[in-house]
Amino acid sequence: MEQSRGECQTLNKIIAEHKAVYEGLTSYEGLISYEDIVSSKEINAIEEEMRRKQKTKRKTCPTEICDLWLKKKKQSGAVRKVISGGQTGADRAGLEAAAYLGIQTGGTAAPGFSTSTGRDESLKKFGLVPIGCGGSIRKGYVDRTKKNVDDSDATLAFSTHSSSGTDNTIGYCISGTWKTYTRVPLASRASRRVKNGVWTVTTETYRPICVVTNMRAEGAVEQVQAFMRECDVETLNVAGHRDDKRGFQGKVQMFMLRVLDASAIQ
Repeated sequence: MEQSRGECQTLNKIIAEHKAVYEGLTSYEGLISYEDIVSSKEINAIEEEMRRKQKTKRKTCPTEICDLWLKKKKQSGAVRKVISGGQTGADRAGLEAAAYLGIQTGGTAAPGFSTSTGRDESLKKFGLVPIGCGGSIRKGYVDRTKKNVDDSDATLAFSTHSSSGTDNTIGYCISGTWKTYTRVPLASRASRRVKNGVWTVTTETYRPICVVTNMRAEGAVEQVQAFMRECDVETLNVAGHRDDKRGFQGKVQMFMLRVLDASAIQ
């Protein structure tokens, strides 16, 4: 993101006044440099908030700003990467929304970048890599789905009706075995929480899973964001139904833009 003249002046002033502190910030909690804070355009708001709480006009130390910035980021459940299998529908919608917002994308695709509409080489631009075909194409689809679940901190699945692929994906997240979620152990299903068109399982589960059953439900976006905060999700796997004539992919993409947009989360 391009810095404004004021932001550059602020950065130069801070570095000049706190050279020793700045040197220690270059690897502070994984930050590349202090520019990560300044260029985010949050520094003014953070400083003002700290001064208001402390009821003082004193200059704020960079380490204090950094601590609060990191705290806000963790509270927001900010996702750093979105992955999927690249299928039409929910998979593609997650990638498109993340790319539009400048979030890193990736994941494992089916053998030969196969999708319901044929071979899709455009998935390469999202950083997807096809899984090796060690058997049937169907096995390749299953292995690809399992790998994306395993490679993420949590999975967000869009399930508006019963379908074998999505149901098995949810079941794998809960139990670690490839079977529909209705057949997983009762102990795991008992930990399911349902609210606002969304249900989640974060305990007694193989991998945390959030399932959206009604994208139009009031509070659905906020429920997904709360799930990401609770699970401290940095890499999110997006799964769900294939695209259909009713524009399912477009609906999921709009929903994902609201979920991932930093301004909406904060």
